[in-house]
Amino acid sequence: MSESTVMITQIVLTFFDLGFSLCSVVGNSVVIYVISRDKKLKSKANYHILSVAFVDFLIGLLATPLGVIARITRAPHDFHQCVFLYSFIAALFAVSMLSLLAVSIDRCWAVCFPLTYHVAEISIAKVAIFFCWMIGIIVGFIPTFGWNSGEFYGSCDFRIISSMDYVLYVGVIIAVLALLLIITIYSIIYCVISRQARKRNKFNHKHAKRREEIIAQTTDYVKQKNEIRATFTLSMIVGTFVVLWTPGIVCFFVMAATQNRNISEDVMELTKSCLSLNAALDPLIYAYRMKNIRKAMNNLFKCCSNKKELQSVFTLSDKRSFKSSVRTLNDVVI
Repeated sequence: MSESTVMITQIVLTFFDLGFSLCSVVGNSVVIYVISRDKKLKSKANYHILSVAFVDFLIGLLATPLGVIARITRAPHDFHQCVFLYSFIAALFAVSMLSLLAVSIDRCWAVCFPLTYHVAEISIAKVAIFFCWMIGIIVGFIPTFGWNSGEFYGSCDFRIISSMDYVLYVGVIIAVLALLLIITIYSIIYCVISRQARKRNKFNHKHAKRREEIIAQTTDYVKQKNEIRATFTLSMIVGTFVVLWTPGIVCFFVMAATQNRNISEDVMELTKSCLSLNAALDPLIYAYRMKNIRKAMNNLFKCCSNKKELQSVFTLSDKRSFKSSVRTLNDVVI
């Protein structure tokens, strides 16, 4: 591959990475602000969404730009700083993966056991989020405690400093297990939803209801419908995660299993761009699918637009009053 082709590829990848990073920061910051300020959105599912949005925000704000800088400049030029940099990036992606696994478990609980789910305390979601972050940080920072290659040639390169055993036994296996668990959990959820829908239709056709029973059934149906809608939304998030993370997992598995550190850097960077794209797409899914979050976002944007309109009106009136006062002053002087 010629130098010009390599340079063009690097420029294109950098452009996409920075674009995804900007979208991730802006989109996830809006989601974080909307959920954190609205008391009506303080539910177990939305706390998990808040956790995913926050880690995606950090990926867009820190992980992706730092990865781009390391790729272009090969900095930092110190072994321990380089290991710390890539451990930090790995920790964020590990937290993101575990958070989506927690989302899957939360949805399975809500759909399969709705009675116990609705009476459970929100603190359960907070504890689950805490463990996701703690385990993800520990897994990501293992190389800083010595499980690395110990090799360094003056430039910071993930392929050189990483222990292939760590990449295979920790990174790839945890990622594959998480993906398999997520796919299995959502398969169970789909089967439960289909079975519940068939039972409801069959029951409605066979039995006539009294008014009280109809009201009770309607209330339960609305609650369950909201949970199912939230499940489909979060399954879109997880589905996006699976599609965009699979190339990276396959790439790291091939690199670690074959002990090949000379795998193409462009391929590595393309898989990293897919991970950055995942962090940028999640807020769009929230805004498109989650009715309560979409409504809160619309209210926020309307509020901001109204403030701008008021500011422009006040500015225009101030200018007119200033001009009229100048005219009055000129008349007095004359």
